[in-house]
Amino acid sequence: MKNIIAMTAIVACTLTLTACGGGGGDDSSSGALSRADEGIWSNLDSGGQYGMQAVILSDGTYWGVYGPIRNNIFESITADVLQGTANVSGNNVSGTYTDFSDGGIFGVFNGTYSGTVSAQNNISLTFNDPSNMLISTSPSINMSYDGIYNQTVSLSVITGNYLGYYCEINPDAPSPGFCSGSNSSTNLTVLGSSLTLQQVGNATTTMTGTIAPHGTGTVNVFDVSFTSAAPPGTTGTTYKGILFQTSSGNTEIIAAAENGGYFYLGTKQN
Repeated sequence: MKNIIAMTAIVACTLTLTACGGGGGDDSSSGALSRADEGIWSNLDSGGQYGMQAVILSDGTYWGVYGPIRNNIFESITADVLQGTANVSGNNVSGTYTDFSDGGIFGVFNGTYSGTVSAQNNISLTFNDPSNMLISTSPSINMSYDGIYNQTVSLSVITGNYLGYYCEINPDAPSPGFCSGSNSSTNLTVLGSSLTLQQVGNATTTMTGTIAPHGTGTVNVFDVSFTSAAPPGTTGTTYKGILFQTSSGNTEIIAAAENGGYFYLGTKQN
């Protein structure tokens, strides 16, 4: 299986910003970012059946999630996790990514995208996606900027307990392509620099790892790493990715391993 292509994404952006302002979300900070495509982007309120969130970071890493939408939130039925590298030149953007697909054709595929961006305002991307999921539903996706990306963060702010659901798209996992039921089944606990995900699927599993503010903590994104439990003598799958918050009040994780993608969406309970 091919290695994951480094990329940013379904949630911060990275390009040279030349304009201030923003589409939805909290615009409490409008300082220039290092790239025009940098930030958290979303079209979950577009009225369509499918939506995307993408996070593009200052180093050009792209993280994204794509799937069916209901009431401006991802359903837990299925999701594609996208991870790769974003490029920008002026207002033109392009990128390469790996699609960990649980819809269309199940599996791991490499794809490309191209489009245009208006810094901290909107981004329009057209995907060439071999999983057929993005192509068959909505190959051209327009997303608005979420100004919550500009907020500074700390571990004390994110510490707490969260309840939500997850999708794990991993052909090598015991239950490949499993998405848990809506509202229910995954507890996320952040305590200091430690992270724990306790998820209920075919069996209850616990994943443990670490969390730290991304970069200098001046954007609303955290770096995470967590590993699944495994029988004695074996090694669990280690996912690396990002945790971020949205202006709608959700907390999300998008992460990937060599052969798998992981998506979590939850809300804080305390």
